[in-house]
Amino acid sequence: MSFISDIFGGGSDVPSPPAPVALPPPPVILPPPPTEQEILDVFDELNGVQSIVITQPNGRKVRRTTRLPRTPEQERIFKIGERIMGEGLPALQYLFQKNPSAIVSATPVINAIAGLNEKQAQELSQIADFGNIQQDIQNFTNVQQQLFDRELMRGRNRLETDLARRGRSGGSYGAAQRAYFENEAALGRAQNDINALQYGEALAERRLSRNLKAYDARQEGRENQVRGAQMEYGLKRQEQNDLEAQRQRNIENQMNLFQLGSNIVAQDQNRATQSNANQLALQEFGLRNQAQMGRYNADTANKLERYRLEAGALNNNYQNQLAYNQALRNAENQKGGSFGQLLGNIGGLVGSSMLFGPTGSGGNKLFTKLFG
Repeated sequence: MSFISDIFGGGSDVPSPPAPVALPPPPVILPPPPTEQEILDVFDELNGVQSIVITQPNGRKVRRTTRLPRTPEQERIFKIGERIMGEGLPALQYLFQKNPSAIVSATPVINAIAGLNEKQAQELSQIADFGNIQQDIQNFTNVQQQLFDRELMRGRNRLETDLARRGRSGGSYGAAQRAYFENEAALGRAQNDINALQYGEALAERRLSRNLKAYDARQEGRENQVRGAQMEYGLKRQEQNDLEAQRQRNIENQMNLFQLGSNIVAQDQNRATQSNANQLALQEFGLRNQAQMGRYNADTANKLERYRLEAGALNNNYQNQLAYNQALRNAENQKGGSFGQLLGNIGGLVGSSMLFGPTGSGGNKLFTKLFG
């Protein structure tokens, strides 16, 4: 027991186990939340668009996307497209309103054919009109009869003169001559009637031929008028077809020019609408916020991890103090035990003192006396 006394200083220097104190870890000071990043302005010079933030009179900020000024070459080409469209639209309206079919009318041809048919019907009814042919025949007959009577009177006078000169006026011979003469006179009258009939037929035939020739001549003139009207109509129709074909070609040309101008203007507009200025601004804004939030989260995680480690270390120290005090109590309670038990407790106490004993405690003093 003297050994133990020497170790613990006669028993009076054995430290009494202090009451362990669970110290709280230092407070965690987290970084303040990051402020929202400002969306930067984007100037898309490739597509000629800018996306900028402006402050309204009420102090509210808004994003405005507008066109950047065109380059001189781009402006020149754009003006060409606008000029082509501005000139092409009125030209197309004029061409669509101009209808060549309005200049061709079939009325002259229709009128000519109608006039031909009407006059033809009228003149066909007049072809057999021989005029006062009966009166003409009668006049011819009268003239022939007068001539025949004159010749008959001359013949009768010659007969009577001849009979008187011969002295045979009163005999049978004279009567026979007179009978023969009257018979010839009757034949002459009959021949005059036949001649008058033939004259009438010939006169009717000549007048019919004359009327037919006159009708044919007038009919040919009317047909020539119809053919002339038809030819004029055909020429106008051909002119109409030529004008319509030219109009369609002009429309196609103007449509192509208008489409060209429209494509130029549309290309300029599409170049602007295809800009990703807004998306780039939002993307850059998101990336910057994400990076800032990443840094904030990493800093916060590091502080929390440090706090966890410090709290763990304090808790371990507290638990070690509890174990250290328990070892001291066990060693004190077993002073009357065997020397092996005492050494075991002393070994545990020494280990606890070496590892967990507070600076200046009895454990360090024991370690010093044993191994110092």
